[in-house]
Amino acid sequence: MSEADIERVVRASRLCYFAPGETILSPAAERPAHCYIIKQGTVRGERPRAAATSGDAVALWELAAGDMFPLGALLASRGVTSVYRATRDTFCLAFPAETFDALITSSPVFGDFCTRRLAHLLDLSSEPSGRIRGECHGAAGNGHAIGRSAAAGTGHRLP
Repeated sequence: MSEADIERVVRASRLCYFAPGETILSPAAERPAHCYIIKQGTVRGERPRAAATSGDAVALWELAAGDMFPLGALLASRGVTSVYRATRDTFCLAFPAETFDALITSSPVFGDFCTRRLAHLLDLSSEPSGRIRGECHGAAGNGHAIGRSAAAGTGHRLP
């Protein structure tokens, strides 16, 4: 991404804190108002259990520092279908969906990253849930997160 694109995201962002167990996003009909980049902490994706069954929500995946969410909902202009919950003290950069849309249009690198990342996550969704969590978490550690430079405050290159 260009320096100007990164600067656009940083200027449009605000730093948000989420306590352990706090819900960041939950299923809704409307498109999310913000795109989030995890600066520190972890976010778990959950699907609530049906009312007829007992127990907690089913954990689907986990995202870590540098990961962005909710890419699928933002790209498809729809509401999120999972609960996004902080699993520990979590700080995220949140920037408006309008900024996300402008970047998709103006930055081929950003657009390509988002569609490839979403395709990767969709591929993982066909795997057993334990592998999804491991792969998503591992992807962040392997430099597959576009938010790494903005979230970490180091460098301005795509991984």
